[in-house]
Amino acid sequence: MTANMRLWESLARDFSQATGTECRILDVAAIPEEEFCPICSNAERKLGIRTACRELHLFSAYQSERWGGHYIYDCPLSGTYWASPIISGDMMSAAYIAGPVMLNPVDDFLFESIAERYLMRDRIGEVADLFRGIQVVAPSRISSLSEILRATALRGSESGNPGIFDDAALEQQALPIDKYLRLLTSMEGQKNSDLEYPLKLEHELLQHVARGDRSEAEDVLDRLMSRVLAASGVELPIIRSRILELVVLISRAAIEGGADVEQIFGLNYRLLNSIRGSRTVEELQSWLRRVIGRFCSLVFDLRTVKHTDTILRALRFMKENFYEKLTLADVAGQAGLSTDYFSRIFHAELKMTFSEYLNRLRIEEAKRLLRTGHQSLGNIAYACGFEDQSYFTRVFRKVVGETPSRYRDELNQIPMP
Repeated sequence: MTANMRLWESLARDFSQATGTECRILDVAAIPEEEFCPICSNAERKLGIRTACRELHLFSAYQSERWGGHYIYDCPLSGTYWASPIISGDMMSAAYIAGPVMLNPVDDFLFESIAERYLMRDRIGEVADLFRGIQVVAPSRISSLSEILRATALRGSESGNPGIFDDAALEQQALPIDKYLRLLTSMEGQKNSDLEYPLKLEHELLQHVARGDRSEAEDVLDRLMSRVLAASGVELPIIRSRILELVVLISRAAIEGGADVEQIFGLNYRLLNSIRGSRTVEELQSWLRRVIGRFCSLVFDLRTVKHTDTILRALRFMKENFYEKLTLADVAGQAGLSTDYFSRIFHAELKMTFSEYLNRLRIEEAKRLLRTGHQSLGNIAYACGFEDQSYFTRVFRKVVGETPSRYRDELNQIPMP
């Protein structure tokens, strides 16, 4: 075990003991063979539910690097996590992942929605068992815990330049693709006009990326690098120029393959400028290997995860604000998507419309209020986001199968133990 790893693990143990929430280390070079999340791991082992949990944790680790050193997110089964990057040199080599916790007490609606999504409505009890022992933590406390994890990650990072953890540098954490490509071009320096660029290999690489064939694409990248080094000799400025051309090539391949470079790849000024400080061919090759490793994991493993993360963040927003006058446009705006596109992917993921999901959230809260208090039906309707009592009654009857008055009367008839 390296000294770095011993330090990282010691800090993770300290965080867990001090906060009461589990903190683990995610190696960004390799997605774990088993689910990283205990909720999703049990779901796969006991119920055969395969989620995108592995990939989502890796995606979120890179998001934490991109957004100032911390990122709060949900796993596919609604467990809440937060991530912070561990920086070695100029790039993330690992990440701290803390959680899971629940933002709200688990309820029947959560179990039913998961069972419905994975086509196992006859196993709702087993779905409920997945959440036993998961603590409930208020959103404000999660924000504080995320800040503490960020400080922990900064302590464990090697980099002498903690700019990635500087909120003022966020605008430089991910360039728009046009500026990103222009910056790369401006950094290329003097070209060797006698070097024939391997256009055939470039075309082959684009084809493999477009098909999502990771191993073949990596093989082509290796051959491209070999050609560049063989043709350039040991002239450092020429090799640096060719490596930057390869990074442009990789970015184009990412777009061709369907990756969102602005959100997923997230190269920044700090990382790109670090290549200027490379003084040997070995340092340049090491830099490119790390960039290619990062690129391949994000593009090939995480190409579709961004939408999963978007939907989960939208669901969290709805759960925290369902009592407001929410519209599809409001939530789509929070997700950064057009209304029509968000509506399509929402229905594909949840197997219900936005309105159906929102009403079920509100009805679940109404059921809780009917069980725990003696408020009037009008007050309950208003507290749950309904504009009037009659509409609330119609929706309640549609979802539950009886009126809210009947539901409360039946509760009152149950003898107390």
